[in-house]
Amino acid sequence: MLCPKLGLQIQVPIVGMAPFQSMEQLGPLAVFLGVQLYMGLDVARVQLKLDQGQFAALRNKVGGLHARGGAREVGRRRRGR
Repeated sequence: MLCPKLGLQIQVPIVGMAPFQSMEQLGPLAVFLGVQLYMGLDVARVQLKLDQGQFAALRNKVGGLHARGGAREVGRRRRGR
């Protein structure tokens, strides 16, 4: 646990909320969160024993919510709220 923590501390400087106020850094954050989301879906597929059709429906619903939330956040940031 210590090694990953130290590695992240070296790579990511602590600068308060500045990374979340810059549009150029929100894209990579959204991609990272999306990958984590789809990995969680894959774990849920195994635990819930979903077949291909059920998993595709779940993935499409969650992916749609993720895309709508991202588009809403980008629009909100462009308006300056």
